[in-house]
Order: sequence, then C-alpha cells, then structure tokens
Amino acid sequence: MQSPVEYHNALDAALTTQPLQSPLSTTPYAPKQSTPEELERERFAYQAAKNALKKRQFVTAKAHLAALQNYPLKPYIEYGLIAAKAAQLPLEEIDQFLTTYPDSLLADKLTGNTLYFLAEQQRWQDFNRYYSKGFSSAAMQCRSMLARYHTGDMNALDEGVALWDTGRSQPKACDPLFALLKQNKKLTADVLWSRFNKAVINNKLSLARFIQRGMTGKQQQNAELYLKVSARPSLVTKRHLFSDSSPQIQDIIAYGIAKLARTEPQQAWKHWEQYEAQFLFNAATATATKRQIVKYLTRKGHLSEAEQLLSYSHSLRETSLVESLIRENLEQLNWHAVAANIPLLTEDEQKSDRWRYWTARSHEALGNKDIDSQAIYHELASSRSWYGFLAADHLDKGYQLEDASTPANSFLKSDLAYMPAMQRAKELWIIGEQQQARTEWYYALKTLDTAQLLAAGELAKDWGWYNSGIVAMISGNLWDHLTLRFPLAYTDEVTQAAAASQLDQTLIYAIARQESAFAADAVSHAGARGLMQLMPATAKQQARHSGVKNHRTQDLFTPGHNIKLGSAYLGKLLNEFNGNRILAAAAYNAGKHRVKKWLKTPQLETPTDVWVETIPFRETRHYVQNVMTYAVIYNYRIEVNTSEQNEKNHDIKGRLLRSNEAKIAL
Repeated sequence: MQSPVEYHNALDAALTTQPLQSPLSTTPYAPKQSTPEELERERFAYQAAKNALKKRQFVTAKAHLAALQNYPLKPYIEYGLIAAKAAQLPLEEIDQFLTTYPDSLLADKLTGNTLYFLAEQQRWQDFNRYYSKGFSSAAMQCRSMLARYHTGDMNALDEGVALWDTGRSQPKACDPLFALLKQNKKLTADVLWSRFNKAVINNKLSLARFIQRGMTGKQQQNAELYLKVSARPSLVTKRHLFSDSSPQIQDIIAYGIAKLARTEPQQAWKHWEQYEAQFLFNAATATATKRQIVKYLTRKGHLSEAEQLLSYSHSLRETSLVESLIRENLEQLNWHAVAANIPLLTEDEQKSDRWRYWTARSHEALGNKDIDSQAIYHELASSRSWYGFLAADHLDKGYQLEDASTPANSFLKSDLAYMPAMQRAKELWIIGEQQQARTEWYYALKTLDTAQLLAAGELAKDWGWYNSGIVAMISGNLWDHLTLRFPLAYTDEVTQAAAASQLDQTLIYAIARQESAFAADAVSHAGARGLMQLMPATAKQQARHSGVKNHRTQDLFTPGHNIKLGSAYLGKLLNEFNGNRILAAAAYNAGKHRVKKWLKTPQLETPTDVWVETIPFRETRHYVQNVMTYAVIYNYRIEVNTSEQNEKNHDIKGRLLRSNEAKIAL
C-alpha cells in the first residue's frame, strides 16, 4: 500500500510526464469493490482532490481524480470540476455527466446550476431542453415561464400571474417575468387588489404598501382604509366607514372582524351579525371569518357562544376548532359537553383512536348505558398507541404491540448495498460528511419499492446509522417493523447512563427516539444538539452539576457524552416532579417553568389522561404522548431482545401510567 508520501511522489510524476485526459467516462457509472488498501488510498486521493478544488487547482484535482478508480465518491470530484466552469456552460461535459450518473442527486444539482446560468445568459432554447417540472422552486418556475415566453409560448404570461398573485415577496429571479406581466397589462386592478389583500392578511405590510403604489382612485383609497383597519381593528365597529358594499370593502370588513376577534371575540361576533344581515359576503368569506370568531371565543373561555355558532353551521366545524372546544370542556371536566361536542367532528375524526377513547370516557363518566364504553375500550386495546395503551390499562389487559418485524431478503439487501447511491451515502458517512450522506440516502429512498426500503433499513442498522433506518421505514409506511423503527441504539451508553442517573432505560430510549430519532448530529432550529437534543447552556450547567470536566459544546455530538448529560438532566427533572414521568417529559420539551405554570390552574386534581390532552402546546401534548408510548414499546423491545425464544407480537404486561401518575395534582 502506498504511503501519503509515495502517493504524492507518484502524482508529481504523473503531472510532469503524462498529458491529462478527459476525466469523464461515457457509460453509466457502477463502482466496483476496492480492496481495503485501495480504499484507503482512494480516500486519501479524494480528500486531496477536494482540497485542490477549494484552491482552484484544477489540474491537480484532475490528477487526483485519476487515482479514484472505483471510489464511490468519484462523481463528487467530477461534479466539482464541471461546476468550477459552470458559467461557461460546457454543455457537452454536462450532458456526459448526466448520462454517466443518471437519476442521481448530483445530476439534479448540476441540472439546477445549468438552468441558472442558461437563464442568466438568456439561452432559452437550451433552458427548455434541460428544464423539468421537478425543479419546482418559485425562482425556477419564473425562469421557465420566461423561457417559454421567449420561445413563443404566450400562455406562459397568464400562468405567471398566479406566481405574482401571492401574499409574500417572490425571489428576484422573478422580476423579469413580473416586468413582462406589467408591460403586457396582465396586472389588472382585480389582480392588484387580490395580492394586496393577501399581503395584508399575511401581515406583509411593506409588500402591501408597495402594491398600493400601483393603484389609482377609489381602489387606492380603499387600500388606505384597509391599512388603517390593520393598525386599528376596532375601526370596523364604525359602520359608517364601510357603507360601500363593494367586494373590496367586504374584504376589509372580514379582515377587521377576524383581527378584532383576537382580543374582543364577543364584540366581533356582535358586529359581524350586523354586517352579515346585509347579505354582503360570499359563503367562503363568511365561513372563514366566523371560524376565526369561534377560534377566539373558545380561547377566551366563551364556550357557550362558540358552541352556539358551531351548532348553527356544519361549514364552521373545522376539526381544529371543534377539538379546541372539546379540550376546553375536558379541562373543566364537563363530561356532558364533551359527549355532546364530539359528534360535531367529521365521521373520520370520530373514528380516530383519540376521539373514540374520549367518547368512551365521557359516556362512562356520565353513566350512559346507551354507549358501550367497555366495548370501545376493548377495540382500542388492540392498538399500539397512547389511547390503545390507556384503554388496555383501563381493562387491566396486556398490550398488543402489532410487531411485524421480519428480515429483509438477503439477496436484495446484498444488491442494494452495491447500489451507487447507497455506496455514496455509506462512504460519506464513514468519512464524516454526515449531512451530505443523509441527503444522498434520502434521495436514494425515493427510488425504492417496499421490499427494498426494508432492506435499506436493515443496511442502515447494520452500519449503525439508526436514524436512516427509521427514515426508510417511514418512507415505506412500514409502521409495524418495530425492530427498525425502534432500534436498541447505543446500548452500552444507555445502560451506563441509566445506572448513573437511576433511570429506566426505556425512558432514556423514548426521549432520544422522540428528540432526534437517533441522529447523533441533529441540531434543532433553537440550537439543541445531539441524540437527546440538549441546549448548550443546559448541557454546560448539567456538566458542571454532574462533575463532567472539560465539557465542550461540540461534545454533544458524541453519543455517549450526550446520553450521559441528557439522562442526568432528565433524572433531575424527574426528581423535581416527584418521579412523575408525564411531568418530567413535558418539562424536558417545554421547560419546567411552563409546566409549573400549567399546574397552577384552579383544578386541584386532574386525571392524567385529561391533563395530557389539555396541555396548551400541541407540540408538547404530542411529545408527552409519544414518549410514554415509546417507553412501552422499548420495554417490549428490551424484553424481546433478551428472550431466549425471541418471540414477537406477544402481549406484555405493565402500566402506561404508574400509580403515582394516575392523577396530576398541585
């Protein structure tokens, strides 16, 4: 095997004695297996080629490329060499790359870059040849319409109006198209008002004012009134300002009433009734406005008015509105209202596990014998869900996990391992380019059938790439393959952390599965990092408290370190909430101060199922339900993994909620 020094000596000789040939082959690329020695040499050459590309040393990069023989990431260097001169549009080389690597991530990326430069140089015929509807960004759609217009398709401008008529700013790439729309008088007064209306509703007031400058006469005056109502919604109560019954005034009234409802829903409803009595509004506008009124009547606690409105009209019974109303009923433990309002949901929603469970609970609480609550519980208990497990606990039955985990076809799995995209993903992962590896992986999954997705999931698990195995199962709707959807990942690290923090392994697994789906390099929008998604400040404080020395934020991407600190922090929350996993999980997601605030409600003691269902944050509500459900599943996974018979799909005993978690009390 060559050493790095020997490799560079050979490279220098090649550069001085051999003319460089075109780096691209002319046949589709199918990498072969390299020996370990070859692979190590190719990895070294790949990094050297990447560094040369960064320094724009293209001759050197081509020489390194010649050493990449069977290396899976060879296309990345070839792509880099073409991309370096993309503005020159070497279409022959581009076509050669697209032929060699068809249906690949890099081929799509190169096509996108090519389209950009073709549009910049106004080479519209060539643009049309490369464009496909797969490039669906607004900027690319605008370029495509420009290309069509300049090659004789006059319909492109009519389609362009829809891109212009949106309540947000569009990319600068659309400016030439929009200039043509204006020049060809496609931006009529109605189109101007339509976009202005959408911009105000989206609170894009700068855009709205920009559009207003193109208006004249009465329309401009109406736009000015609209902006005043946006600043002071109470103006809508001064009906003399809105005596005109034009569609534009109707838009202003509907907007003003909806915005007033956020703070004064009862007043908004009163004035809306007066306006609506004039039969001014079309059905869509009336429905949208009244839905906003119902939403804020419910939020402000005016439940009887909200129920009255919903009872009047089926069109108002949007799922989110009815669910919010029912949750307010639940918080008050008003079982009569819960039972009465669930039928306001659509038939499909009523059949969901959630609302079947609450149907049973409410009628049981009322002692209503017309509804067989026990039969509903028995049906639900066969479901692997929060509500199924609650029902099983209610009946004191074991849980049915519906585990359909089966091994993938070994031949299919072997073939898949040699798929170029899979080899690229694996090699990128090995050399530490994890985000790009994940991008290659996601792209490859789009081309696979169900059997191949199962094989891909097993490959990812074999590589220790647990998150990608989970993604493969989700892509194929393989919900019952619990071995891959709920892997026993980082077993040693979890076992050690559980012992140190005196936590159940199942809870650590459940939190990590919910937080990152075992993506060790995960970073949230808020900046939380790693498997258990710790914020840097929280991790630093916990490291100090736990006596972990030399902690660095970047260490949160190390699985063992992250699990250690995350488990310690979780244990701290559990102690603070008297061992209640429900409250600890809620605090892990939303913060302990919010949870303590939620506990300071007038209700001194609340059934836990009710408390969870009425958590104010939708995200936290689902988070707690998932974590507790996952804890049950991981209890099963650990039990099956250690069973001599390795039996699956058997009932397991246990409680979703422990005795100290049956009620939430101050």
